[in-house]
Amino acid sequence: MSEIVARKPQRFRLPVGPASGPLAVCLSLLLIGIAGLGALMMRNAMPAGDSVLVFVPAILVNALICDLPALIIGCIGSVVSYNVLFLPPLYKFTPGDPKNAPVLLVFALVAVTVSYIAGRMRKEADKACELDKIAERERLQVALLASVSHDLRTPLASILGCASVLKLCRPGLDEASLISLIDTIQDEANSLNRLIGNLLDMTRLEAGALQLRTGPTDLADILGSAVRRVESILPASKIRLDLAPDLPDLHLDPVLLEQVFFNLFDNAAKYAASRAPVRVTAWPAGGQVHITFADAGGGLPSGELERVFDKFHRAATGGPPGTGLGLPICRGFVEALGGKIKAANQPSGGAIFTITLPVLTAAAA
Repeated sequence: MSEIVARKPQRFRLPVGPASGPLAVCLSLLLIGIAGLGALMMRNAMPAGDSVLVFVPAILVNALICDLPALIIGCIGSVVSYNVLFLPPLYKFTPGDPKNAPVLLVFALVAVTVSYIAGRMRKEADKACELDKIAERERLQVALLASVSHDLRTPLASILGCASVLKLCRPGLDEASLISLIDTIQDEANSLNRLIGNLLDMTRLEAGALQLRTGPTDLADILGSAVRRVESILPASKIRLDLAPDLPDLHLDPVLLEQVFFNLFDNAAKYAASRAPVRVTAWPAGGQVHITFADAGGGLPSGELERVFDKFHRAATGGPPGTGLGLPICRGFVEALGGKIKAANQPSGGAIFTITLPVLTAAAA
């Protein structure tokens, strides 16, 4: 499953508005003021009667970004500006001038029409965006079912096969064969347990049900616990820890952090070279703790350094099958802990994942 979910380009939607309240009124008058200044600068380049056209773009922009009350104020401001700046006597407002009414009427019609069209465009864009979200959820559900059905069947088939052999052929099996079958059942059951754990973790992240239980956390202890958990798929002899002696204690959720480390070890076990060690380095700098996981595998495609953190996405590196949830869970957990995680390729070959966590005291957290 190299890539199950393809991203669709986003539909066009109006970037702002409509603004409302005092901010909208100020914005509306500012636009009219800019239009009036521009009209003054171009007074000698156009007939006086054409100067009214300079206010039209300002009215159009107002209709796009401001609510109706601010828009009406902008229209009135445009008429007053046109009257004061371009109708004799200049620089004096003459409310009784017969030209005021038609100009105000034209400005108001243009403004209300554009405002209505902009409102319809926003509603259509919001509706299209909601439809895209629904379609995306459906695609994710299909992807999840396809992935889970395959990845659940593989260990289950091995477990059932070994159990059948034990049941039917046990009297004729020697001790070595029995131990091999039992080890296979145990390994596949652990694989199944990791898969179910990842699915549950992603469900918690998606539902916003992640509850942090923070406390003083020793980074070396958490790494040691993750190394012991991952022993069955990545022997401790293949892990090199290089931890700075002055690492501070972190105030965060140790369970989530251990799961992040476990997923990164698991990822390295799948893609690193068979005999090359996985190197973990940690050091404090600038009020943060930096942790890197580096392997000597084939690395990541240069265009997928960010996409490896997308749900169900697996880099096209020819690795073993999987759900594509381990790294997205890492990012979700790290961000929940207030940190960041990124992927890169090493100049010497292999991938490197860098985690940055803030050094927080119990009071700050």
